[in-house]
Amino acid sequence: GKPKLYFIYGVDLENINFDGEGIIDGNEHIFYGQIEEIFIEGSFYPRMPLIYFENVKNFKITNITLQNSAFWTVHLVGCQFGLISKLKILNNLKMLNADGIDPDHSHDIIIKDCYIRSADDCIVLKGTKGNIKYGDTYNIDVSNCILESTSAALKIGTETFNDFYNINFKNIEITWANRGISIQQRDSGNIYDLNFENINIRSHLVDPKAFWGKGEVIAITSIRREEDLELGTIKNINFNNVKAIGEHGVFIYGTDNIENISFNDTQIKLDRFTNYDVNLFDLRPGVVGLIEGKAIDYFIVGAKNIKH
Repeated sequence: GKPKLYFIYGVDLENINFDGEGIIDGNEHIFYGQIEEIFIEGSFYPRMPLIYFENVKNFKITNITLQNSAFWTVHLVGCQFGLISKLKILNNLKMLNADGIDPDHSHDIIIKDCYIRSADDCIVLKGTKGNIKYGDTYNIDVSNCILESTSAALKIGTETFNDFYNINFKNIEITWANRGISIQQRDSGNIYDLNFENINIRSHLVDPKAFWGKGEVIAITSIRREEDLELGTIKNINFNNVKAIGEHGVFIYGTDNIENISFNDTQIKLDRFTNYDVNLFDLRPGVVGLIEGKAIDYFIVGAKNIKH
């Protein structure tokens, strides 16, 4: 649902510019609920974004630091023609749902030269059900970023109620993540024409009680959220010059609706960093949960025309 609390909130605006060297601190500890050794639950959901823009056009968020957010740090709903540059996001790696940047039904967004440390996804494109009126997510360019995450560093989904296309990720350093790159399609939207170029990934398992994923360097999954839901397609995804080391390799799992995935100059190496069980694959959320399977470089089910 839509949050009821915000630190900075803007709706139906144009020509907005945040620039400078200041710090916005989300004071996360006042939102603590259950506290465990490896993760912290929030006391309620959804909690407070630090920046929430809805239907904002021609905006810039540059040079500032956002830290200690207890929820999605920058949530962009139905936004257009935006630049996020030289932004630092420094969140507690134990705080659940503390995403970095969430473009949601937005288009023509540039994200570059950012450093993001988040418990949950660093940069995640969404098509949430409550914001379908804003249409597709497209023309997104992400480049020259350093990412650290206890969930997925780069992600699309899991909310995929609209289409996603013409999306480019280039020159990304994923220094530590539970999943390097994750495409989680669970709804009717189609995902196509994505490019990942010059990506370095290091992934390893994080406590399975708190976070989805099994240390995959790349995970592309298409599973119905519920049995009777229509499911879209995933196609035309290109990986170029991806170098990755992780506890799991590339995991692709669909229902014969994934096609045309290419891996060019891609190097995958498996290594162990933790003592968690790696003989599982994670399909949450959806009608299928965890399935058994040995960690290998490439595990592919329900997909066609995969090139390596």
